[in-house]
Amino acid sequence: MKYFSAGLMALAASVGCAVAELPSEGTHNGPAVQAPNALERLVLSVDLVNYGQAHCDAASFILAARLRLSVHLSPADLGGTVSLPAVREGRAGPDWPSAAQYLDLAETCAAGNRWQLQEIAAIRALQDKDVIAHDFDDGALQHSRWLAAGAVWKFEVLVEQGRPVMIVSISDGDSAVRLNVVNEAGELVASSPANDYRAVVEWLPQYEQRFTIEVTNMGSVESYVAVFSD
Repeated sequence: MKYFSAGLMALAASVGCAVAELPSEGTHNGPAVQAPNALERLVLSVDLVNYGQAHCDAASFILAARLRLSVHLSPADLGGTVSLPAVREGRAGPDWPSAAQYLDLAETCAAGNRWQLQEIAAIRALQDKDVIAHDFDDGALQHSRWLAAGAVWKFEVLVEQGRPVMIVSISDGDSAVRLNVVNEAGELVASSPANDYRAVVEWLPQYEQRFTIEVTNMGSVESYVAVFSD
């Protein structure tokens, strides 16, 4: 795929690089290098789409579509409490973009590029046969809700000992979101930056326990926020 830009290739390659250390409550050996999991592929697809939209880069949308097809999203109810009620609480929000939508954007930006159009057609054919999704055996849980400006959504997750955990939160783009992870002792285990529309936290529990996940809408407007977990 020689039409990939250098910047795009660097972005794609970055996902394959394992994090040297994950936040933990104790000393541990870092995780072995492994292929990107479902959540990492989902985050990369979002980054690729943003790059594609900024540069009308068909290759970005093509790779995003492949990644999106490899992640099966299952609706979930994480429950929890919210500090401030949203005006649109309980209302349906926008659906998470599909691979087909990414391919539509790719066709627009391909501008007659024969190689890219052939690649798009090939992916559509695989999608029709439901082939790509079967290359991976993992998926992600998704819970989406409206979150008022400044509101904090808290819910609990039970995590196994020694199992690396990743939580991803992505807003509709109107507000930045922040993720905090607090253990049973009330200690902050992991936190994301507070200035991005998407937030990612990773940690490695020393023993099995319940963690509280805090999702905060850092913006000044109500936003539709999706949380993904494995």
